[in-house]
Amino acid sequence: MTAVAIQFNSEISYSDSENTFHPSQDLSPWLSIPFWLSRRSEVSDGAKMLYGRLRAYAGKNNEVFPFRKTLAAELGKSERTIGNLISELKEHGLIRVIRRGLGRSNKYEFIPHIWQKQTPPEPTGTEPKKPCITDRKDSAPTDRKNSAGHTYIENKSEKKTTTGPGVVVSLADDKQVNECLALVPDDIPQSDSMKRLLKRYIAKQGLEYCLDNIRYVNGVTLRKRSAYKAYLSKALSENYAADKAAEQQTDRQEQHRAFHAAVEADQKAAAELSQALTADEKRKELATAYLDLPEADREAIRAEYFNNARGYIRPKELKYDHETLATRSLGFKMFLEGREPA
Repeated sequence: MTAVAIQFNSEISYSDSENTFHPSQDLSPWLSIPFWLSRRSEVSDGAKMLYGRLRAYAGKNNEVFPFRKTLAAELGKSERTIGNLISELKEHGLIRVIRRGLGRSNKYEFIPHIWQKQTPPEPTGTEPKKPCITDRKDSAPTDRKNSAGHTYIENKSEKKTTTGPGVVVSLADDKQVNECLALVPDDIPQSDSMKRLLKRYIAKQGLEYCLDNIRYVNGVTLRKRSAYKAYLSKALSENYAADKAAEQQTDRQEQHRAFHAAVEADQKAAAELSQALTADEKRKELATAYLDLPEADREAIRAEYFNNARGYIRPKELKYDHETLATRSLGFKMFLEGREPA
């Protein structure tokens, strides 16, 4: 297998006259990195060197188990870096790590990889061009996006911004800043830093954005009025006004749901009351029909009620006459309601 050989450690003697030496004279250990790995740009150089050093440790039985401390000393890296390089080789599927127990080094096994069968890409030999750094005054405008999703162009030379596709407006002027300052309480000093703050956010987010957040801050009770500007800056950066609007929307939705729940409960109670009134009217009609029956029929129905509902009637009902039983005994009324007509 074709490999790249890298000198690992040596003490070389060479001729002072020529100041060169032949590699065959160096008998110290070498790192052997295969070409299929060395030409992979997705693998770091440190991981390639570690792979080559682990290959050098592989004996006849293919057993590789050096300590991280040893690998760190041999490659001139820290143990933490060696751990990161091992993780990189594992992520690429090049090695397998087997733990051998506490106080013992890990065992490393090499895994066959598809890169070994692939033809590596030919190097282009050209370096990517670096963007030239020009003067800021001559640089092109920078496209940015604000929290509302609008694109604006930041260019100090032109001092213009866009708040939407094809819409170009000037940066914040003194009139817009004064409109914002008019909402600031009178006891808050209108310093130059506050004006710069408002001007910046008017340019990025728009006038209404700033006005909404100033109104939000005015509604907050601050322990120290001197903290007004700092709190306003925080509100503008995180758009506290939008959060408050969302909370108000949530409260309105909760109130809407509570209102509809109350209406449904009232409708259900009204329906139940209507059913109860309907049942009561039906029982009254049955009681009136019972009293209109001949005496013999009434006695038969009364005897049937007492015989079938003996365990549910009250003792004093036994002394009721027909009219009292039909008008005052709910059990008798329900009996008449469920009784099959003769």
